[in-house]
Amino acid sequence: MIRACLTALTLLPAPAFADFTENDLLAICYDELGHAVIDPMQVPIFGQEEDAADSLSILLIDALYDSDDAEVIAYDSASLF
Repeated sequence: MIRACLTALTLLPAPAFADFTENDLLAICYDELGHAVIDPMQVPIFGQEEDAADSLSILLIDALYDSDDAEVIAYDSASLF
């Protein structure tokens, strides 16, 4: 499975691969920011903390980027997992 994903990624042209990587890093940073906010601020969550941090990450991306860019970032981060 991992080999198939890596093979698919290496078939991307260099600029597309760089954009994909940048979008994934952005999503990961916002996800970790979500974790950093949830614990110290004692944000009440219903369910698992990881799901709440993922949701917060997408909400931040949607709020901070225009809709077309936010959609691309969201799809790239979803395909990472």
